[in-house]
Amino acid sequence: MLVIKHGLLLFILSLYDDLAFFFKRSKNMTLNTRGIHKFEDPIFNSIFVTIVLALLLFPHSQALAQEQFLTYEDITTGISIQFPSNWEKSVNLNNFVTFRAPPETDTRVYPAALGLKIQELTSQNVSLQEVTKVQMSELKKTNPDLKLSESASTTLAGKPAHKVVFSATDNNQVQRKALQLWTVIDNKAILITYKAQHDKYSSYLPTIEKMINSFQVKS
Repeated sequence: MLVIKHGLLLFILSLYDDLAFFFKRSKNMTLNTRGIHKFEDPIFNSIFVTIVLALLLFPHSQALAQEQFLTYEDITTGISIQFPSNWEKSVNLNNFVTFRAPPETDTRVYPAALGLKIQELTSQNVSLQEVTKVQMSELKKTNPDLKLSESASTTLAGKPAHKVVFSATDNNQVQRKALQLWTVIDNKAILITYKAQHDKYSSYLPTIEKMINSFQVKS
């Protein structure tokens, strides 16, 4: 949710008055009970709304552009991915690494996280369709309350992949929304999972998409 600070609100009101004067058409302009010009020209109102939205949204898009990213590389598996410098990185066993967004409160509850897992396949020439079938079965098995909202073909690191979006209860009994992608490259199954609190999912999604788009595998 956007919070309009007092200074910005005064600026917007002043901007409205100045623009109204600039576009002044006496028959369309009235003065409301607060002494602020009320302009009834639909073209002017459309221009004003566009300017205000740009003022409100620009800091948020600018924040993503200015966000500092680091690169994680694993020489053994040949993968690399960029992640925000203020996110916590944890490298675990079995080629599993997680990136967690910093808590937004004093608690240790992470509002969002991305997990990356590389699994060597025991059989040769395993298809994406086979991996998809196994992964969908595993998701339903481990998440009894799974609510699937999207399942579609996509790409990952330039290779055919599958993507799902779903909601489920995690190990901490917290309802989370998740995005999961998987593909097969060089006889390796690659799984990327993004989980976030329901009300945080959309706000962290641009960062997650940038991370996913940066993912690479060296042959």
